Amino acid sequence: MSMIENLLRILRCFELISGLKINYHKSFIIGINVDESSLSRATSILNCKVETFPITYLGLPLSNRSIGRRLWDPFPDLYRLCRQQDVMVAAVFNVQFQNFSNITWSRRLRIGEQDRLQVMLDLLDAHIPLQQQPDHFYWKNHHHFSSASMNKLLSTTVDRNNQQVSFLALQVWKEPIPPRLQFFFWLLARDRISSNLSLVRRGILQHNHASCSLCQLEESSLHIVIHCGFAWGFWTNILSKCHVSWVARNSLEHFFNLWNSLAAGRHRSLWKLMWFFGV
Repeated sequence: MSMIENLLRILRCFELISGLKINYHKSFIIGINVDESSLSRATSILNCKVETFPITYLGLPLSNRSIGRRLWDPFPDLYRLCRQQDVMVAAVFNVQFQNFSNITWSRRLRIGEQDRLQVMLDLLDAHIPLQQQPDHFYWKNHHHFSSASMNKLLSTTVDRNNQQVSFLALQVWKEPIPPRLQFFFWLLARDRISSNLSLVRRGILQHNHASCSLCQLEESSLHIVIHCGFAWGFWTNILSKCHVSWVARNSLEHFFNLWNSLAAGRHRSLWKLMWFFGV
Protein backbone atom coordinates (compact mmCIF):
# COMPACT_ATOMS: atom_id res chain seq x y z
CA MET A 1 0.00 0.00 0.00
CA SER A 2 3.04 2.31 0.12
CA MET A 3 2.61 3.04 -3.60
CA ILE A 4 -1.00 4.18 -3.01
CA GLU A 5 0.09 6.35 -0.08
CA ASN A 6 2.83 7.93 -2.20
CA LEU A 7 0.29 8.54 -4.97
CA LEU A 8 -1.94 10.36 -2.47
CA ARG A 9 1.02 12.53 -1.40
CA ILE A 10 1.79 13.39 -5.04
CA LEU A 11 -1.82 14.33 -5.70
CA ARG A 12 -1.85 16.47 -2.57
CA CYS A 13 1.30 18.30 -3.73
CA PHE A 14 -0.39 18.87 -7.08
CA GLU A 15 -3.36 20.48 -5.30
CA LEU A 16 -1.09 22.78 -3.30
CA ILE A 17 0.98 23.85 -6.29
CA SER A 18 -1.81 24.31 -8.83
CA GLY A 19 -4.58 25.54 -6.54
CA LEU A 20 -6.90 22.95 -8.03
CA LYS A 21 -8.89 20.42 -6.02
CA ILE A 22 -9.37 16.72 -6.73
CA ASN A 23 -12.87 15.41 -6.10
CA TYR A 24 -12.04 12.03 -4.60
CA HIS A 25 -15.70 11.30 -3.87
CA LYS A 26 -16.37 11.51 -7.61
CA SER A 27 -13.38 9.31 -8.44
CA PHE A 28 -13.05 5.55 -8.42
CA ILE A 29 -10.41 2.88 -8.82
CA ILE A 30 -10.53 -0.41 -10.67
CA GLY A 31 -8.48 -3.38 -9.63
CA ILE A 32 -6.83 -5.59 -12.25
CA ASN A 33 -5.41 -8.82 -10.84
CA VAL A 34 -5.81 -7.36 -7.33
CA ASP A 35 -7.39 -9.15 -4.40
CA GLU A 36 -10.44 -7.66 -2.68
CA SER A 37 -8.68 -6.86 0.60
CA SER A 38 -5.95 -4.84 -1.14
CA LEU A 39 -8.55 -3.02 -3.19
CA SER A 40 -10.53 -2.21 -0.06
CA ARG A 41 -7.47 -0.80 1.70
CA ALA A 42 -6.63 1.31 -1.36
CA THR A 43 -10.10 2.83 -1.42
CA SER A 44 -9.88 3.68 2.29
CA ILE A 45 -6.58 5.52 1.67
CA LEU A 46 -7.82 7.45 -1.36
CA ASN A 47 -11.35 7.88 0.00
CA CYS A 48 -12.95 6.94 -3.30
CA LYS A 49 -15.25 4.27 -4.71
CA VAL A 50 -14.57 0.92 -6.35
CA GLU A 51 -15.72 0.36 -9.92
CA THR A 52 -15.62 -2.66 -12.21
CA PHE A 53 -15.35 -3.08 -15.96
CA PRO A 54 -16.89 -2.25 -18.35
CA ILE A 55 -16.96 1.53 -17.89
CA THR A 56 -17.23 4.60 -20.08
CA TYR A 57 -14.32 7.05 -19.93
CA LEU A 58 -14.42 10.32 -21.88
CA GLY A 59 -17.28 8.88 -23.89
CA LEU A 60 -15.37 5.71 -24.82
CA PRO A 61 -16.17 2.23 -23.51
CA LEU A 62 -13.37 0.49 -21.58
CA SER A 63 -13.34 -3.16 -20.64
CA ASN A 64 -10.98 -5.98 -19.71
CA ARG A 65 -12.62 -8.03 -22.47
CA SER A 66 -13.26 -7.51 -26.14
CA ILE A 67 -15.73 -4.67 -26.65
CA GLY A 68 -18.67 -5.50 -28.83
CA ARG A 69 -19.63 -3.19 -31.65
CA ARG A 70 -22.93 -2.31 -29.99
CA LEU A 71 -21.19 -0.78 -26.98
CA TRP A 72 -19.46 1.80 -29.20
CA ASP A 73 -22.74 3.25 -30.42
CA PRO A 74 -25.96 2.16 -28.67
CA PHE A 75 -28.27 4.54 -30.52
CA PRO A 76 -28.70 2.56 -33.79
CA ASP A 77 -30.78 0.05 -31.79
CA LEU A 78 -33.24 2.83 -30.99
CA TYR A 79 -33.21 3.96 -34.61
CA ARG A 80 -34.13 0.49 -35.83
CA LEU A 81 -37.06 0.39 -33.40
CA CYS A 82 -38.31 3.80 -34.48
CA ARG A 83 -41.09 3.85 -37.09
CA GLN A 84 -40.37 7.42 -38.25
CA GLN A 85 -36.86 6.86 -39.61
CA ASP A 86 -37.02 9.52 -42.34
CA VAL A 87 -37.85 12.55 -40.19
CA MET A 88 -35.39 15.02 -38.64
CA VAL A 89 -34.87 15.06 -34.89
CA ALA A 90 -35.99 18.70 -34.69
CA ALA A 91 -39.34 17.78 -36.20
CA VAL A 92 -40.21 15.21 -33.52
CA PHE A 93 -38.32 16.44 -30.44
CA ASN A 94 -40.37 18.62 -28.09
CA VAL A 95 -37.92 21.14 -26.62
CA GLN A 96 -40.37 22.39 -24.01
CA PHE A 97 -41.15 18.96 -22.51
CA GLN A 98 -37.80 17.36 -23.39
CA ASN A 99 -39.23 14.28 -25.09
CA PHE A 100 -40.20 12.86 -28.48
CA SER A 101 -43.81 13.90 -29.04
CA ASN A 102 -44.49 12.22 -32.39
CA ILE A 103 -42.39 9.09 -32.20
CA THR A 104 -43.80 5.56 -32.17
CA TRP A 105 -41.85 2.38 -31.62
CA SER A 106 -42.19 -0.98 -33.30
CA ARG A 107 -42.43 -2.54 -29.83
CA ARG A 108 -42.28 -1.50 -26.21
CA LEU A 109 -38.84 -0.34 -25.12
CA ARG A 110 -37.07 -2.56 -22.63
CA ILE A 111 -35.19 -1.35 -19.53
CA GLY A 112 -31.79 -1.00 -21.20
CA GLU A 113 -33.34 0.68 -24.22
CA GLN A 114 -35.20 3.12 -21.98
CA ASP A 115 -31.89 4.03 -20.35
CA ARG A 116 -30.31 4.68 -23.76
CA LEU A 117 -33.30 6.82 -24.72
CA GLN A 118 -32.80 8.91 -21.58
CA VAL A 119 -29.11 9.34 -22.45
CA MET A 120 -30.15 10.56 -25.89
CA LEU A 121 -32.64 13.01 -24.36
CA ASP A 122 -29.91 14.38 -22.10
CA LEU A 123 -27.61 14.85 -25.08
CA LEU A 124 -30.31 16.63 -27.04
CA ASP A 125 -31.07 18.85 -24.08
CA ALA A 126 -27.43 19.95 -24.02
CA HIS A 127 -27.44 20.88 -27.73
CA ILE A 128 -30.70 22.79 -28.21
CA PRO A 129 -32.00 24.77 -30.05
CA LEU A 130 -32.50 22.26 -32.85
CA GLN A 131 -32.90 23.27 -36.47
CA GLN A 132 -34.81 21.42 -39.16
CA GLN A 133 -31.89 20.76 -41.46
CA PRO A 134 -29.65 17.75 -42.05
CA ASP A 135 -26.93 17.14 -39.44
CA HIS A 136 -23.30 17.33 -40.54
CA PHE A 137 -19.85 17.76 -39.06
CA TYR A 138 -18.01 21.02 -39.60
CA TRP A 139 -15.21 23.02 -38.00
CA LYS A 140 -15.49 26.67 -37.05
CA ASN A 141 -16.71 28.83 -39.95
CA HIS A 142 -16.94 25.64 -42.04
CA HIS A 143 -13.16 25.52 -42.36
CA HIS A 144 -11.06 22.37 -42.16
CA PHE A 145 -9.64 21.46 -38.77
CA SER A 146 -6.06 22.51 -38.04
CA SER A 147 -3.89 22.70 -34.94
CA ALA A 148 -3.63 26.48 -35.41
CA SER A 149 -7.40 26.87 -35.37
CA MET A 150 -7.65 24.71 -32.26
CA ASN A 151 -5.02 26.84 -30.52
CA LYS A 152 -6.96 29.98 -31.45
CA LEU A 153 -10.15 28.47 -30.09
CA LEU A 154 -8.48 27.57 -26.79
CA SER A 155 -7.03 31.07 -26.49
CA THR A 156 -10.33 32.48 -25.32
CA THR A 157 -10.84 35.13 -22.67
CA VAL A 158 -13.67 33.19 -21.01
CA ASP A 159 -13.08 30.07 -18.96
CA ARG A 160 -15.36 27.05 -18.56
CA ASN A 161 -17.18 28.74 -15.68
CA ASN A 162 -17.95 31.69 -17.97
CA GLN A 163 -15.68 33.95 -15.93
CA GLN A 164 -13.39 36.55 -17.46
CA VAL A 165 -9.80 35.34 -17.67
CA SER A 166 -6.84 37.69 -17.31
CA PHE A 167 -5.28 38.47 -20.68
CA LEU A 168 -1.91 37.89 -19.01
CA ALA A 169 -2.88 34.24 -18.43
CA LEU A 170 -3.08 33.92 -22.22
CA GLN A 171 -0.24 36.27 -23.14
CA VAL A 172 2.32 34.50 -20.97
CA TRP A 173 2.40 31.41 -23.24
CA LYS A 174 3.61 33.62 -26.11
CA GLU A 175 6.50 35.14 -24.17
CA PRO A 176 10.08 33.85 -24.66
CA ILE A 177 10.56 32.72 -21.06
CA PRO A 178 11.22 29.26 -19.60
CA PRO A 179 8.18 26.93 -19.35
CA ARG A 180 8.50 26.93 -15.55
CA LEU A 181 8.03 30.70 -15.50
CA GLN A 182 5.18 30.50 -17.98
CA PHE A 183 3.35 28.07 -15.72
CA PHE A 184 4.02 30.22 -12.65
CA PHE A 185 2.64 33.36 -14.33
CA TRP A 186 -0.38 31.42 -15.56
CA LEU A 187 -1.12 30.47 -11.96
CA LEU A 188 -0.37 33.99 -10.74
CA ALA A 189 -2.65 35.62 -13.31
CA ARG A 190 -5.47 33.32 -12.23
CA ASP A 191 -4.75 33.93 -8.52
CA ARG A 192 -3.79 30.29 -7.99
CA ILE A 193 -0.36 30.52 -6.36
CA SER A 194 -0.09 29.29 -2.78
CA SER A 195 -0.27 32.59 -0.93
CA ASN A 196 -1.25 32.45 2.74
CA LEU A 197 -4.68 33.88 1.93
CA SER A 198 -5.20 31.23 -0.74
CA LEU A 199 -4.17 28.47 1.68
CA VAL A 200 -6.62 29.81 4.25
CA ARG A 201 -9.44 29.76 1.69
CA ARG A 202 -8.62 26.14 0.91
CA GLY A 203 -8.67 25.20 4.57
CA ILE A 204 -4.96 24.38 4.74
CA LEU A 205 -4.04 27.24 7.12
CA GLN A 206 -5.98 28.78 9.97
CA HIS A 207 -7.47 32.26 9.52
CA ASN A 208 -4.92 33.81 11.86
CA HIS A 209 -2.11 32.70 9.51
CA ALA A 210 -3.26 34.70 6.46
CA SER A 211 -0.81 37.55 7.06
CA CYS A 212 2.50 38.17 5.31
CA SER A 213 5.58 37.11 7.30
CA LEU A 214 7.41 40.32 6.31
CA CYS A 215 4.83 43.08 6.80
CA GLN A 216 2.00 41.31 8.69
CA LEU A 217 -0.61 42.43 6.12
CA GLU A 218 -2.97 39.98 4.40
CA GLU A 219 -0.87 37.96 1.96
CA SER A 220 -2.65 37.62 -1.39
CA SER A 221 -1.03 36.81 -4.72
CA LEU A 222 -0.95 40.50 -5.63
CA HIS A 223 0.48 41.39 -2.24
CA ILE A 224 3.44 39.07 -2.76
CA VAL A 225 4.52 40.56 -6.10
CA ILE A 226 3.47 44.23 -5.74
CA HIS A 227 2.00 45.49 -2.46
CA CYS A 228 4.31 43.95 0.11
CA GLY A 229 6.86 46.46 1.40
CA PHE A 230 9.69 44.19 0.27
CA ALA A 231 8.25 43.83 -3.27
CA TRP A 232 7.43 47.54 -3.50
CA GLY A 233 11.00 48.42 -2.47
CA PHE A 234 12.39 46.05 -5.10
CA TRP A 235 10.39 47.63 -7.93
CA THR A 236 11.00 51.16 -6.65
CA ASN A 237 14.75 50.55 -6.59
CA ILE A 238 14.75 49.47 -10.24
CA LEU A 239 12.46 52.28 -11.45
CA SER A 240 14.30 54.97 -9.48
CA LYS A 241 17.49 54.15 -11.38
CA CYS A 242 15.49 54.96 -14.52
CA HIS A 243 14.26 58.21 -12.92
CA VAL A 244 10.69 56.91 -12.78
CA SER A 245 8.28 57.52 -9.91
CA TRP A 246 5.39 55.13 -9.64
CA VAL A 247 2.37 54.12 -7.59
CA ALA A 248 1.62 50.45 -6.94
CA ARG A 249 -1.20 49.29 -9.20
CA ASN A 250 -4.28 47.40 -8.02
CA SER A 251 -3.93 44.56 -10.53
CA LEU A 252 -1.18 42.54 -12.14
CA GLU A 253 -2.39 43.51 -15.61
CA HIS A 254 -2.19 47.24 -14.85
CA PHE A 255 1.32 46.82 -13.51
CA PHE A 256 2.30 44.85 -16.61
CA ASN A 257 0.91 47.57 -18.90
CA LEU A 258 2.65 50.31 -16.89
CA TRP A 259 5.96 48.50 -17.10
CA ASN A 260 5.67 47.98 -20.87
CA SER A 261 4.76 51.63 -21.43
CA LEU A 262 8.14 52.72 -20.03
CA ALA A 263 10.18 51.16 -22.83
CA ALA A 264 10.22 51.45 -26.59
CA GLY A 265 12.29 50.35 -29.56
CA ARG A 266 14.77 47.54 -29.53
CA HIS A 267 15.04 47.42 -25.70
CA ARG A 268 11.33 46.78 -25.22
CA SER A 269 11.71 42.97 -25.19
CA LEU A 270 14.59 43.11 -22.71
CA TRP A 271 12.62 45.48 -20.47
CA LYS A 272 9.64 43.12 -20.51
CA LEU A 273 11.93 40.18 -19.72
CA MET A 274 13.21 42.07 -16.65
CA TRP A 275 9.63 42.30 -15.40
CA PHE A 276 8.97 38.57 -15.77
CA PHE A 277 12.15 37.59 -13.97
CA GLY A 278 11.64 40.32 -11.36
CA VAL A 279 8.25 38.96 -10.42
